[in-house]
Amino acid sequence: MGTYGPGCSQTCHCGSLCDIYSGICTGGCQTGWTGDNCQIPDECEDGYYGSQCTDKCHCLNDDPCGKDTGECLEQKCALGYKVRSGQVSCQECEGGTFGLDCVQQCHCAPEACEKQRGLCNGQCLDTWIGPYCQRISRLVPVRVNPYQPSTFTCYVEGIPPPDASSVDLYRRTGDINDRTGITRRFSIVSGSERAVVFNVDSVYPQEYGRYVCILIVENVGYPSTPVTNATYGEQIACHRFTLLYFCEIRL
Repeated sequence: MGTYGPGCSQTCHCGSLCDIYSGICTGGCQTGWTGDNCQIPDECEDGYYGSQCTDKCHCLNDDPCGKDTGECLEQKCALGYKVRSGQVSCQECEGGTFGLDCVQQCHCAPEACEKQRGLCNGQCLDTWIGPYCQRISRLVPVRVNPYQPSTFTCYVEGIPPPDASSVDLYRRTGDINDRTGITRRFSIVSGSERAVVFNVDSVYPQEYGRYVCILIVENVGYPSTPVTNATYGEQIACHRFTLLYFCEIRL
């Protein structure tokens, strides 16, 4: 068989000895190998295709692809790849997309988006907060009468979604943020969105402050749009009266 090249680190696949410097075979190739230097296998190894067997397959679950065209079974591509129109082999996602079949949108510039999972390395789109391009999408209260208990849900999104510990709820009056009577209860993740639920012991009407969700990124707090409809306009009180009817009997 023999070796060649710097440090004799490359293997010959010649039918006889090869040149120790270039690897060129003078007596033909071993069975199963072809090319000037006998470095091209007659049949590509699993995971590779093409005339030189240097093109890599990108099939779902690392399945092998067609040795000639690179086509995957049922054209199912790995994460970060898709079959484009007029082609049969899987190509990398482009245009700020990622994931399975490239149907999900990145939250950062296309060149900063990791194609498999959509992880961003800075260069966030407008309204998205670096370094991982996350944001508050909305703050939803359960509306009640003033000073009654309620729950507020702050929805944050990103890839990955922000940790629950980086999300907080305040009642803002002027420049003062007040967490009195506010407790973070739990959070639920669905896809790239996390819902963080807070209990509020007593919901103040708007004139005594507005409720704001805060996303903390690298020790900086980014507030949501304040909630202005957490309570009904006036407290509703219901009263029941007993009506007495007096009848006069005339003789």
